[in-house]
Amino acid sequence: MLKKSRNLIPIFSIEGKEKQTDDRRGEGVYEKVFSAVEKLQKEKLLFGSSVTVTTDNLEEVTSDEFIEKLEQRDCKALIFKEKYSFDKAFSIIEESLGKHFNAKLGKLFIQQ
Repeated sequence: MLKKSRNLIPIFSIEGKEKQTDDRRGEGVYEKVFSAVEKLQKEKLLFGSSVTVTTDNLEEVTSDEFIEKLEQRDCKALIFKEKYSFDKAFSIIEESLGKHFNAKLGKLFIQQ
């Protein structure tokens, strides 16, 4: 699908090194992410990474070493996002319905 739809770019969530990622996302997630990255690289497909920034990983994920490692793996997009509680995230979505979020889809999402 990704070969046919070059406008789709998978974004993988990581939290820094293997320990930080597995602690937050589940054991083995870091390894699975970079296994998928290797497959995308072989197919010359674009991908990006999303990093939830916390006080625990701020120094790591903003280091030259971390960013250079992603560049070496051909990461083409890097998104840093702030960690929010579910209540805060839902509040932001609710306040932004019709402005930044599609009102109909946002209401469906909040109801879940």
